[in-house]
Amino acid sequence: MSETWTHKYVAKRVTPGPAAEGVKNTRTTVTAGLHKLDGNDRPYFTVTCDIEEQARNNRWMEAGGGAAHERIVKLFPKLAPIVALHLADDNGVPMHAISNAVYHAGFSAYPDARNVEHLASHLRISRDDAQRLIDENEGYANAAAMIAEFVDAQCERWADEARAGIELLDLLITRQNWTLSNQ
Repeated sequence: MSETWTHKYVAKRVTPGPAAEGVKNTRTTVTAGLHKLDGNDRPYFTVTCDIEEQARNNRWMEAGGGAAHERIVKLFPKLAPIVALHLADDNGVPMHAISNAVYHAGFSAYPDARNVEHLASHLRISRDDAQRLIDENEGYANAAAMIAEFVDAQCERWADEARAGIELLDLLITRQNWTLSNQ
């Protein structure tokens, strides 16, 4: 499977490790950008990290990673807008926007799957707005269709967020390239 990056930003940060566990330092490498895999119609935003720990013998060993967004935002706060766009396409539309919103709102075949936090994160709205969206549509036979209408109405806002995210990536990449070329 081939892949391409239309934007790719990589940064590292070393922080003190838990000495009580025999770890001198922890190194976090974050990769953020727009990524396109074969078979996808559009590139999508992705923000992931690799975490390594430095043992007392100075060897670095893999310790975790993935979409550890709380850690990423804590260590790289400028990436928060990109983290919010994680798995959205280059127009800002979240992955499986409608079906995931219907699922997290609890209006799918799995009503016990309702999760206000996930709905808010998925649609990039406040928790209060997510709860209001659920409350306003609760009990209606066409609740899923009403959620789909809400999702469709977000496209302009999402496109603005994606443009801002791409501008931020461009700025970070340009600064990184400038710093590397002037060292």
